[in-house]
Amino acid sequence: MVNLLCTQSFLDVGAFDGYTSQEFIRINPGYKSVHVFEPEEKNMLICKDKFRGHKNIYFHQIGISNVSQTLSFEASGTASRISDKGEVEIRVKSLDELMIKDVTFIEMDIEGAE
Repeated sequence: MVNLLCTQSFLDVGAFDGYTSQEFIRINPGYKSVHVFEPEEKNMLICKDKFRGHKNIYFHQIGISNVSQTLSFEASGTASRISDKGEVEIRVKSLDELMIKDVTFIEMDIEGAE
């Protein structure tokens, strides 16, 4: 019999501080992989620190969109968003382009760009 908890892969898109990934790992300690997507450098560093020592955590300092491009981004903590007034440029890619296999769950909090 296959242990389903060991086969689950999670994509946390717009991870912010990694809380949702942390909860996924708590509920599914035998997870297969967790992919953390966070374009804001400060938040990505928080995530990397939080998951230090965990296995099969993959960090992607990019945003997700329907096409690959560079966008202006307002870095405002939980209110960060894509904006013409953004002071930071971020790269975004499509999930299809990344070709991540066997995804079980996707959580997206990407400020209306879902």
